[in-house]
Amino acid sequence: MVRVGFVLGLLFSLSSCGAPSAPANSDVDLVLHALVATLTADGKPVCIDRATRGDSLAVFRSMLSAPPASRRSLGWYLPQPLRPPAAPSVKDVFNDAFRDDRILISRPQQAGGPLSFLLQRQLNTAAAKLSLIQESSPVALNPWNGAPLAQPRWWVLNRFSLRCSPVYTVTNPIVAKNVAFVSVKAGHWGATYAFVKQEREWKTIGQWSNWLY
Repeated sequence: MVRVGFVLGLLFSLSSCGAPSAPANSDVDLVLHALVATLTADGKPVCIDRATRGDSLAVFRSMLSAPPASRRSLGWYLPQPLRPPAAPSVKDVFNDAFRDDRILISRPQQAGGPLSFLLQRQLNTAAAKLSLIQESSPVALNPWNGAPLAQPRWWVLNRFSLRCSPVYTVTNPIVAKNVAFVSVKAGHWGATYAFVKQEREWKTIGQWSNWLY
C-alpha cells in the first residue's frame, strides 16, 4: 500500500520542473519490469512486442477535453493484469456487416477497487501535467527473470504465432523524477498504469479505466 503523503511529496517535486528529465535507462527498465510483473500477476503468460511504441498518455490527454459527463466514469483503480475478452470472430464480423447482426465487444473486468479520492486527484494532476510531453523514444522490453511469463519478442513473430492471442503492445514509458506512466494495448482494449519510485525500486500503484481502441 502506498502512503498518500509519499505520493503527495512526489507530486510536489514533479511540479517544480517544467518537463520530465531525460529518463535514465535503468529507471525505464525498472518501470517496464514492474509493468510485466503486474501483467502476469495472475499466473497467466502474455506475448508482448519487444519494442515500445506510441504515446503513453494520448488517451488520457484526449479525455481531458471530453464533456464532464464522459469523464465522471473514469478513474484510477488498484492495478490488475489487463485481460481482454476474446475478440469477435471473422464469422461474427461478416454477420455484422451483411446480416445486420450486432457485435457487442465485452469490457474487461475492472477487478481492482478504486483508489482513494486524494490519490485519484494526485495521479490525475501528474498525468495531466505529463500528458503535455509526447515521449517518442522507443525502448527495448527485454525478457526478465522476475516475470518469466512475459515473452517479449519481435512483433512479426508475435503476429504469426498461434499461441499469441492477444498480443500485448506497450507504449513508450514517460518517466519524470519519481512518477511514471505506461499504457498497454491488447485485444481492442487498453489500460494506463501509474508507477512511483520507492527508494531504488518502482511499484505499480494504479490502473486507469480500461478504454476501447
